[in-house]
Amino acid sequence: MKKWLVGLLSVACLVTSAFALTSCSGLGGLSGGNNDVQEVDGLQVQKVDGEKGYAIVGVKDKEMTELEIPSEYDGVAITSIGYRAFYDCDNLTKVIIPDSVTSIADSAFWGCFSLTELVVPDGVTSMGRGVFEGCKALTVYCDAKSKPNGWDEYWATNSNAEIRPIVWDCKNNDVADDGCIYTVIEGVRYAIKDNAANVVRQSRALKTANIQSSITYKGANYSVSSIDEDAFSGCRYLTSAVIENGIVSIGEDAFHTCDSLTEITLPESVTSIGKWAFSSCNCLTIYCEVASRPSGWYYEWETWNDGAVVVWDCKNNDVASDGYIYTVVDGLRYAIKDGTALVARQAITIEKANIVSSITYKGALYSVTEIYWGAFENCTQLTEAVIPTSVTNIGGYAFYNCDGLTEVKVPDGVTVIAGCAFGHCDNLKSFVVSDNVTEIGNCAFELCKSMTSITIGKNVTSIGKSAFYGCEGLTEVVIPDSVVSLGEWVFRECKYLTSVTLGENLASIGEWAFYDCYCLKQVVIPESVTSVGEKTFQNCRELTIYCKAASQPSGWNENWNASDCPVEWGYNG
Repeated sequence: MKKWLVGLLSVACLVTSAFALTSCSGLGGLSGGNNDVQEVDGLQVQKVDGEKGYAIVGVKDKEMTELEIPSEYDGVAITSIGYRAFYDCDNLTKVIIPDSVTSIADSAFWGCFSLTELVVPDGVTSMGRGVFEGCKALTVYCDAKSKPNGWDEYWATNSNAEIRPIVWDCKNNDVADDGCIYTVIEGVRYAIKDNAANVVRQSRALKTANIQSSITYKGANYSVSSIDEDAFSGCRYLTSAVIENGIVSIGEDAFHTCDSLTEITLPESVTSIGKWAFSSCNCLTIYCEVASRPSGWYYEWETWNDGAVVVWDCKNNDVASDGYIYTVVDGLRYAIKDGTALVARQAITIEKANIVSSITYKGALYSVTEIYWGAFENCTQLTEAVIPTSVTNIGGYAFYNCDGLTEVKVPDGVTVIAGCAFGHCDNLKSFVVSDNVTEIGNCAFELCKSMTSITIGKNVTSIGKSAFYGCEGLTEVVIPDSVVSLGEWVFRECKYLTSVTLGENLASIGEWAFYDCYCLKQVVIPESVTSVGEKTFQNCRELTIYCKAASQPSGWNENWNASDCPVEWGYNG
């Protein structure tokens, strides 16, 4: 855990007009009249209130998890927390506010999704509107016995009028205004009421959850029977969740978007599950102790598991409802079926993928032959991927939006680069398409903005729609003679592409194929090309087109050269 203690605050995004500070859009500069922003060891503050105090004006490091705000800076008290000072610090789990603070501005803690507890000192006499907007897992503890006159009527609500639980007179009382006592045990947040407890909204920073069937609070025991709706919703870094026997109900969207959770076991005690309870849990296998779905588990079009694979009677069976056996080996999730294994959907938190050529499960050996559709999609922290020669198929979207990847080597056995397989890999710098590949699919490398080099194998016959769309780093591309078709938008917005060599067997070029290739200087179109789509060279401002055909073929769209680039027909080079 990265822990920030006294004095570690940081850069501002937006600051309060109440403190005579000027707001800005995005992470930008700050201004405050003659009062300069001071920054020491990450702390950024600004003089306010006639030079009598300092205001905290924001945070630059969104990764901070804990913070104790100092009571003074340079011998002068810190009296204010500015407008959106902690805007969108969604990893922040703990903040200690000193007694010196008297004013907290509008939306000061907007979007701090991981905060679960915060104490407002008795000296705070001014509180803005929507201070805790979006802090859905937060209980606010107030030293004051009731709302001071200087606090905005909607200080604890958000735009949907959801009210954060508030504990008044917190030094002498622990019951919130909704009648619940909130407590966090081993990182899991519970609410106690009417001699029972339930699991409520959790911090988004939660990584592991041992959900207990009973808890102890101040010496008293309370049974836990339910997990509330949305309880773990958005906990994208939750990798492990254990539900103890005794839990009876799981609410709607309870584990929505827990897309790092790979396995969970539902005990026999669970008789009720709400719709979409495990929705968007893309890499989850649900192990159920019951042999079939109980009637209380929601099942219509908006089903309880939303497509997450299910293993019924898991104490005696390991085959999921889709026919696969799922297992995790060295942190990677595999699926076994028909004597072979594939790389299944992975947790988005994965950082390295050393895919092995074979895995062992219950004493049997299985060759790994495929990377499944979307296997590493949105794994933004993935920096390294090793693919063994046993893999012959890489599915669509396999590494989509893995913007931490800089290099990938695809084994020779792969014959197709599937649709969007490496799209949005923003830091992928180069790629070699082997000679065994025959097809580059739609959007295969779209928006790989850092790609400066692409080598296309000599047996590729087709390059799909938008395959290299937005690859701004490319300056030169050679299309081998084996390619017969270039799809629509194939090199659209490759803004710094200066040179393209087209193969002598190319037959068709899709519409808008080179749209917005501003720096493209010349293109030689071979006589084999019988079809060119609409606006193929739109906005190619520097381009001269050399056509080996004596005149425009009938299969070329009449508006193929919408920008009226200079054209030389009958070019013989």
